[in-house]
Amino acid sequence: MSIDHHPPSVHTHQPRPEGNPMTITFVNDLRPIQRPQTVDLAEAETSRMVTMLRSLTPEDWIRPTDCTEWDVRALAGHVLGMTENFSSLPRFVTSMVRGGRAAGDGPFIDGLTALQVRANAPLSNDELIHRMEVAGPVQARWRGSRRLMRAIPMKNELHDQTVSSPPVAMVSW
Repeated sequence: MSIDHHPPSVHTHQPRPEGNPMTITFVNDLRPIQRPQTVDLAEAETSRMVTMLRSLTPEDWIRPTDCTEWDVRALAGHVLGMTENFSSLPRFVTSMVRGGRAAGDGPFIDGLTALQVRANAPLSNDELIHRMEVAGPVQARWRGSRRLMRAIPMKNELHDQTVSSPPVAMVSW
């Protein structure tokens, strides 16, 4: 299937199995967002996450996810871990160092996320939700206040070498 490039104001609607049209927006058609808008968007997304977590039933928390080793509860623990990691520079650096050590010879991200899931497993669901609610605005403001973008050297999982991977591992300092 070939998709023609359209001006930013035009969207291509492709039929989906459910009968609802799918909107395709090309990355090159998107305008860069400004720093204050990034904070607003991040706060809104975290708020939506908190609302969604509050709506879960006990059965929902133990449902499987596309991350086959995690259920919904473990995935929420990972998201909380990432949210809290991006709340201050010392916390960020500490989590990156620990994640690298935990990964050993494996992918960095696997080590980091395993630590997050383990660290947040003892929390009650209500505690996890509360911490997400508190951490969301903090991480949004912290990340939105960083002026420099630097790539973090990460193990290239495809070629088993350490490379600087800007499209994958960009962080704001």
